[in-house]
Amino acid sequence: LPREDFPAMASTEYAANFAAPAAVLRRLFDKSRFAISTEETRYYLNGVYMHVADGEGGRVLRCVATDGHRLARIDAPLPGGAAASTSSATTA
Repeated sequence: LPREDFPAMASTEYAANFAAPAAVLRRLFDKSRFAISTEETRYYLNGVYMHVADGEGGRVLRCVATDGHRLARIDAPLPGGAAASTSSATTA
């Protein structure tokens, strides 16, 4: 698809930047993707919400997905630099 079909990002400046190992991100998405909706009518559930959350042992990087019937929540240790992030969303 042509790049003109996609919206321009508002800014390249973010309040927080961090790097996470590919293995950690893969685990987060592999464990949560079963709950992503594939229905065209429920397009608002087609993705994974990634954010910094309070876990049982402190702050964690959390992925959550749902299709309205199933719910997935998986946590990973918070990468360095992510503590300054309030939240960030992504789709998979």
